[in-house]
Amino acid sequence: MADRGGLKVAAARCSTCIFGPNSPIKDRPARMRELKRFWRLHDSHQVCHKFAIEGYEDGDEPLDEDAPPASINGEEVVCRGFYDTQTWGQMLRIADRLGCIVFVPQPAADLASTPAPGERS
Repeated sequence: MADRGGLKVAAARCSTCIFGPNSPIKDRPARMRELKRFWRLHDSHQVCHKFAIEGYEDGDEPLDEDAPPASINGEEVVCRGFYDTQTWGQMLRIADRLGCIVFVPQPAADLASTPAPGERS
């Protein structure tokens, strides 16, 4: 959980969200399957790559199961696309039940368009 009393989630999708039309991995379905296996295995979530200072979003290397989550200033921010479309891991489920999800803004120039129909807003 984050230091401001909640689990941070990006308030909106970034322009290159892996769950959107401009995903850097949209033509790499094996990569998305690998990420989904990682989330299930660790009962976790995707960290927003726009908030990340290290990560795997552009590389072909396999995920390191022991690697710390990508972060900026030591703060983990959940990807909004993950929040909107995927089965939540334990941390998100608990934060939601406790009412302590904190939505954090991204730079306005990097926001994606509206979520797809039927997704959480």
